[in-house]
Amino acid sequence: MWAIASSASHRYGGWKLEEFFETGRAEVDATIARLRELAVPAHFATVLDFGCGVGRATRALAAHFEAATGVDISETMVARARDLNADLPNVTFQVNARDDLGALGDRRFDLVYTRIVLQHVASRELARSYVEEFMRVLEPGGVAVFGLPVHIPRRYRLMPVRRLYLLGRAVGLSPEVLYRRLRLHPMRMQWVPEAEVVRWVRDGSGRVLHVDRDTSADGVVQATFFATR
Repeated sequence: MWAIASSASHRYGGWKLEEFFETGRAEVDATIARLRELAVPAHFATVLDFGCGVGRATRALAAHFEAATGVDISETMVARARDLNADLPNVTFQVNARDDLGALGDRRFDLVYTRIVLQHVASRELARSYVEEFMRVLEPGGVAVFGLPVHIPRRYRLMPVRRLYLLGRAVGLSPEVLYRRLRLHPMRMQWVPEAEVVRWVRDGSGRVLHVDRDTSADGVVQATFFATR
């Protein structure tokens, strides 16, 4: 759960399940309120949670849509998501290790939703290709809501924690020692200028309707894009 919601105070097994899922409910409820203000999507039938993890947001989205689909690159996350959300008949989860969403078809979802995911993919180019895919799988009148940092202070761009972790693995230290004893982790963090993200959406035959921005105490500017096809 910490890999999904990386609060410093909840590291090393600190999350309680209900508290963890409550963060998803609060996040999704705020997003739905913004969507109502923007008068999108046209329908609330189908939703895709991209990078669903164990279903933190998928579970909350299922309360607003007839059918919710969660996809993740991790087989372990998807298996756990199925266990934790087995009580919800309108939710399905599947593994998608591809660099596209071809397995999900075309023009299928009223909402594509993803937060705290694109910033961790392997490259900026891969993030771009996924944004274009979000546009492709939207139903007419649908909307994609996705988050990306649009500015990271220079002191974080070299990702020193990740570099130290990888160096430790290279010299033979175990992941357990690196994570629990040395408090390192391999998470990557990338950012994309806002104007470039807008171009990605346009290249995917979409347009940005609205952008919410939030600046953290350490100077990271996180933007949430609302884009339609």
